[in-house]
Amino acid sequence: MASSYQEPKQMIAWYYEDENRLASVQSAVLQDQMIEWVLERANVTEERMSLDEVLNQYASAPATSETDSQASETE
Repeated sequence: MASSYQEPKQMIAWYYEDENRLASVQSAVLQDQMIEWVLERANVTEERMSLDEVLNQYASAPATSETDSQASETE
């Protein structure tokens, strides 16, 4: 990231000066690493579907506990 700047060391120092700036970079890196980890272990099968098929499949799927708790909160 910093290597694309004329003064990479200054850019790195700028991020380390503020915990919030550094946290945003750390968060992005962690997210990328997590996605790579999941994709390395995932067994993906591609299937062509129309938007309607996807939405109908989602609508008919059993509710998860998170969805159930959200639904009960709004009632």
